[in-house]
Amino acid sequence: MLTPFMESSVSPSPPGGASPDAVLDHLDRAVRASPADFTEIAWLDERHGKVASRDLKARRMPPRTTTLIRVREGDRSGAFRQASAQPADLERGIREALAHARSADPEPGWRAPEPGTPPTLAADDLFDPALAELFEPGAGDDGPGALLQEHLRETGGDGVSATLDWAEGRAAIATSADLRRLARITAATLHVHAGGLARASARTLRRLDAQAVVDRARDASAADGPESSGEPGPDDGEGLPLVLAPEAACRWLGALNPSLFSAGAHLDGSAPACARQGHDLGSAALTLVDDATRAAGMPFPFDFHGSGKAPLELIRRGIFLGPAVDGSLAQELERAPTAHFLGGDQTHPSHLFAEPSEAESSLDALLRDAEGGLWIGDLDGVLLGGDEPMVSARAKEVRRIRQGRLGQALPDRLLQGSLESLLRRLAAVGGPAVCLALDGIWGGVTSPSWRLEPR
Repeated sequence: MLTPFMESSVSPSPPGGASPDAVLDHLDRAVRASPADFTEIAWLDERHGKVASRDLKARRMPPRTTTLIRVREGDRSGAFRQASAQPADLERGIREALAHARSADPEPGWRAPEPGTPPTLAADDLFDPALAELFEPGAGDDGPGALLQEHLRETGGDGVSATLDWAEGRAAIATSADLRRLARITAATLHVHAGGLARASARTLRRLDAQAVVDRARDASAADGPESSGEPGPDDGEGLPLVLAPEAACRWLGALNPSLFSAGAHLDGSAPACARQGHDLGSAALTLVDDATRAAGMPFPFDFHGSGKAPLELIRRGIFLGPAVDGSLAQELERAPTAHFLGGDQTHPSHLFAEPSEAESSLDALLRDAEGGLWIGDLDGVLLGGDEPMVSARAKEVRRIRQGRLGQALPDRLLQGSLESLLRRLAAVGGPAVCLALDGIWGGVTSPSWRLEPR
């Protein structure tokens, strides 16, 4: 079984502390000096900021630093989580992890994660200096607002409401197997309200494409005039075709991802019955891939074991192919582990891509084939539970679809149904794809729009 991380109360390092290269040197010395049979240390540092067009005042959150320590002693594993990566604190953290290992259950057959070879990713697809500079003292409170205004002016979006979330992340990993990893990344998410809602995430401002986000928000605005046939009742969504905007599809996939594809859910039996290898989910329109190498998503070269990322097909034309695999599940399934460790007991995909279906799948085609149905601009509170299991979510930014276009705005409504019935309704996936950040800044979900047939 996976070893949970015990935690310390060591305070995070202040901003402007040791460089990632210096931290990696600390980690290297600590794993070499460790008395454990095997030691792995991952250091993760994040900074987040936010600025809105309504006041242009930047808000920068306190830095978050996490150090994950895992050890192997005989046939037992132990782990410890702390903030500091200072040499004395690393030594104490290793002792804590060893103490946990000595009281843990045996894990026969365990082996160290395979390092693999991280993909070669272009530096400018991972890191944007312009975003990182927004954390520097010289940027002040006005710098992020000026950047946001500049991008809105370039899109002709002076009159829209927008928010920019930006972040910088640094990772350093060292293990007893002489594995050493370093990475520095940025991320940005642009939220735009211009009659309708649109948002997108990317590693860099160049990839974010603010013009496309503003245009989609305007295209999602409600038509003028009264709704000719009245509002649908709260349960009418089951009897109507639905088109999920890319944002809604990303939310849906992101919320269901741990239940469907995590190693832990498949180890403890909590994964839905439909999430088993070879099971037909009932929709040939659904192909889902985890791929941390695509610049169009939120690329990242390795997981938090330091294992090199590689594409993993999860669902092909509606057939469930399998989940992410950790060391414990690998023994059970007799498969090699996949590079999806996220810390603690979390091993699941974090770079999801829903592929366009083979049928005609432009957004115009999806709307034309959903005549009289509902456009769902966003989803909130997506939950999966019960024995069947059931999915429920609050549908937001709802529009009636009339003559292949978005019509009147309708109230938020509750969407619910069994997971399998909702998947069977999926008829087509297409139109422009959008990426939204997942798991903080370390990953994302990318999807076009989805068309669901009436129930």
